[in-house]
Amino acid sequence: NYTTNSFTTAALTATTYYRLAASCNSGDWSDQVNSNVITMTVPTGTKYVATTGSNSNDGNSSGAPYLTLSHAISQATCGTTIHVAAGTYQNDYDINLTTSGGTEHDGISIIGAGRDATIFDNDKAGGQQFMTISGTVRNVTISDMTIREYSESSNGAGLDITTTGTVTIQDVNFHDNTNTSTNNDGAAAFISSSST
Repeated sequence: NYTTNSFTTAALTATTYYRLAASCNSGDWSDQVNSNVITMTVPTGTKYVATTGSNSNDGNSSGAPYLTLSHAISQATCGTTIHVAAGTYQNDYDINLTTSGGTEHDGISIIGAGRDATIFDNDKAGGQQFMTISGTVRNVTISDMTIREYSESSNGAGLDITTTGTVTIQDVNFHDNTNTSTNNDGAAAFISSSST
């Protein structure tokens, strides 16, 4: 899904450069335009996940959802909201929500159907955590779900948060996650001191 808006300035009397700050690039400003009309396309939108879905769907509606959250994240851009339908999901582990020099995952919201309705269950498979949130990704929201029975030998069996950005966790139930680290670094969640 893309949203397109056009903005028109008054007539230009000299060379004017515009910077399109509301973009998902790495901020190198290579998109400067010499024009009195700028049209910019900023990816936004919603993706859907359901136990009845398929990763070959486009994920753009509840009628054609993806099967896994990990695939939805791989298709998401900054500002995407991912709705995860009620059900138990057992194929989502070692998800990496990060940035690689840009802002591609900034502002992502992952919203379940409720703590008792959307359940990510790893059945205690060894060495698999639910999600790592790292790099400089910011303004991430995770809400309305249960994360249970993930087992990790390092940091954060449920969530390993080391980003320098902000992560909001709301109405999330962590249940029976285990960590075998000698430092006991967060069975439910490990949050580094640089994260907020």
